[in-house]
Amino acid sequence: RIKLDTVITAILLHNYNALQKSTGCAIYTMLQHYLWLVVFTWTIIEGFVMYLSLVQVFDSHIEHYMVKFNAIAWGFPVIFPIIGYFTFTRKVTVGEATVSVDEYMSDSMCFLKPGTLNFYVLFFAPLVIAMIVDLVFYVMVLKVIKN
Repeated sequence: RIKLDTVITAILLHNYNALQKSTGCAIYTMLQHYLWLVVFTWTIIEGFVMYLSLVQVFDSHIEHYMVKFNAIAWGFPVIFPIIGYFTFTRKVTVGEATVSVDEYMSDSMCFLKPGTLNFYVLFFAPLVIAMIVDLVFYVMVLKVIKN
């Protein structure tokens, strides 16, 4: 089974010179950023579900939990790529020349520009937050299992 992300990546890498700083590259960057944030959100949700299952065994039922979890996991991260792209990409006009100043996308690949504020705030910080939250859930679960 071939993953859709793998196929898109192969197509974009094959045609990279044509896509560099294009609309297609920007869309791919935003899509990839969004999907990574969805993964980080799902790890938090999985930690929460594990906590509910093992720590709060009784009285832990959430009505329509899959609908709610899906709405959170797929809906919440959508704001980050949109804010990142439109905040960190702008056009500067000097005389008759117009230059696009892009702090969102990397100059050498269709991904976030590493080492910039948007990379740390919109990508790296959610990753670290997800890891810390999951670590807290796992520690609480391990305490219950130990006892």
